[in-house]
Amino acid sequence: MFRYIMAFAATALLASQVQAATISGPPMPLQAGVPYTFTYTPDSPTEILDTYDFYILRLTVTDSTRPGEAASFGFSGTNIDPNETFNFSWIFNSTGSAVLSVVSWYNTYLGAELVQGPFGPIAIEGEGFKEARSSFSKEVALQISVVPIGGTLPLLVSALGLMGWAARRRAQKAALPA
Repeated sequence: MFRYIMAFAATALLASQVQAATISGPPMPLQAGVPYTFTYTPDSPTEILDTYDFYILRLTVTDSTRPGEAASFGFSGTNIDPNETFNFSWIFNSTGSAVLSVVSWYNTYLGAELVQGPFGPIAIEGEGFKEARSSFSKEVALQISVVPIGGTLPLLVSALGLMGWAARRRAQKAALPA
């Protein structure tokens, strides 16, 4: 019986150490048309080479306000750190509720060459290439509330101006002799 309890406790401890991928960003609501920095914390890659020269992490980012459009962000390094985070910038073009989605791929390479391509790092599998392994992460989403800066700020300024004008007029009427 003791053996089963210990096996269950060890399994629970290992399961608790598995990190799920997350996205975090600035406090809500966000303004449309303004760039914001978001932080992606990946889950632990499941398929990596035992020894590798470098890794490439590719993020594909979409938001629900622009269906069919996506942006790709690439990061590379020589050691996968489970506590490392990756920052990317995003602009929401329309207002309302939106969902920011990120899908990631970890690729580890042995014997390949790392070069900078037009859209981020890429691996060239030349004659010294030995092996590559990919680890796919499921989609991670963040609910976003986007407000229009173009409509709210002028409305607020004009409302404050009208309140000031009304207060001044009231003060002028009160100052007139009866």
